[in-house]
Amino acid sequence: MKQCYKFLYYPICCLLITHVYSEETAWCEPGSFGFQGSSPCTLCAINTFSTVRGSTACTPCPQGRISAQGASTIMECSCDIATIVPGPIEQRFTDLRSHVASNTLDQWATYGVQEWVYGKTNQDCNEVCAGKYLLCDSSLNDEVIFAMQTEEMKTIVPLLSYPPFSCGSMAKSTSQYAPYSMFSTCFFPDTSNYAHTCEGKSSIGKRLCACTNPTIAICPALCTAGSYGLNGIGPCTPCPAGSTSTAGASSTAECKCNSTTYNSPVPVLLAGYENVFERKILDLWKTNNVQEWVLGANGADCDDTCETKNMVCDGALDKNVFLVLQGDEMKELMPMISNQSINCANLNTKAEYIYTPSASATGNRCYHSSTILSDVKFTCAGTQVDRLRACPCSAKPVDHCKICPVPEENGGSVPPGCEIITPLLTGVAGSCQKDTNGFCKSCLPGTFSTRDTTVDHCTPCPAGTWNSNYNGNSVASCTLCRPGKFSTVPGMISAESCQHCPEGTFHRRFGATDDLNCQTCSCR
Repeated sequence: MKQCYKFLYYPICCLLITHVYSEETAWCEPGSFGFQGSSPCTLCAINTFSTVRGSTACTPCPQGRISAQGASTIMECSCDIATIVPGPIEQRFTDLRSHVASNTLDQWATYGVQEWVYGKTNQDCNEVCAGKYLLCDSSLNDEVIFAMQTEEMKTIVPLLSYPPFSCGSMAKSTSQYAPYSMFSTCFFPDTSNYAHTCEGKSSIGKRLCACTNPTIAICPALCTAGSYGLNGIGPCTPCPAGSTSTAGASSTAECKCNSTTYNSPVPVLLAGYENVFERKILDLWKTNNVQEWVLGANGADCDDTCETKNMVCDGALDKNVFLVLQGDEMKELMPMISNQSINCANLNTKAEYIYTPSASATGNRCYHSSTILSDVKFTCAGTQVDRLRACPCSAKPVDHCKICPVPEENGGSVPPGCEIITPLLTGVAGSCQKDTNGFCKSCLPGTFSTRDTTVDHCTPCPAGTWNSNYNGNSVASCTLCRPGKFSTVPGMISAESCQHCPEGTFHRRFGATDDLNCQTCSCR
């Protein structure tokens, strides 16, 4: 196996190897991308494409076009709706108006003809019309062709031919090529015996072709930034409050919290239950958003019990949530949630009871649901005196993105992803982008600042670097592109903005700003 080494100092074979690529390196194929362009590779998402091997990112399709997952060319960014858009009649036959009767032009327009085009020898009408970005339609109504008789041809051919050609004589033709000219004679169609076709060419004849507007693809507009929709097109749904998306987002997962909000943490479900219950039981409860089982007070219903823990009781839970709580499971659960005061020394089945699972308040007796699913009758509101209910409590719905708090209201800190806003004169390095109220906002990703009392803007990270964090306080906050990569644009916010050297080349520099230093790898 020949190996092509990319070295720390020179692109030649030596011992100072930083990364090795070989003829067997699993480069990502077009339609996919990967870190450093090699395996493991991920297919390009819908509405994006990549055209080269070794891509580190995929390119979005043009506005209004969509693609399937794994698209490898921009031609796969297509429209899925097509309609014929012929254009106004007054915009047709630009060379023929004032030379041909208006009623004849209107008749041609009615059948969709955009222009008559005079071709060259050895061209069929498909080729003739394509030269004007138009189409030839073999199913065109014969009336269009029959209207091209002696007077029309004598008038039209000189107008459309270059150099100008005049019909020296006229003749009727049954040929499917009519109307056409050959030598000095023009041939018009025989209306009694004629079959029009777009195909067919002659090495000595020139065809006169009725060309129609092409079927113009009307691209559905991509969902705009801040919204999402199936396949990235309408109908589009706004992203949840506090979040935004790029154009063409296809799901709410692509709605990311903006700079004034942060991603609220997902509630931890069933903490401490992992080593007690079987995985299939935990998965069932988690799937139903059960965050915790809570033992209620004597006579309390599950709505009130869950509310004391800032949670909610969901009366529409899958009844299997309760069906799995039989003898052994009750003996595990009740001691956990009763601080070991209830161990279910006695177990009873209470079929069709709306308040099971539960325990007696005066004895060590527990009640579980029937083993028959149709008998499970749980409700959140059920109560009974001398009964302690075991309630499945769920996390309250939370906003996708929460508003960033002021540091003074949050112990002097802010959650990750939030900007720090401080008064201009008391700000710290990295907080110098002055807002309209005279306060300094955090430097955004891709920028930095060393002071905030003398400047009112942040400095973009230089070309050849990137920074994905807020509050960059020096140029050292900007990460250099690695050897073998480069970036030509300042202010970049991710490592993906560093492009690879062309395939088969490499360079040893950190922070390269162009590909001029990329040298051919030496292979042995």
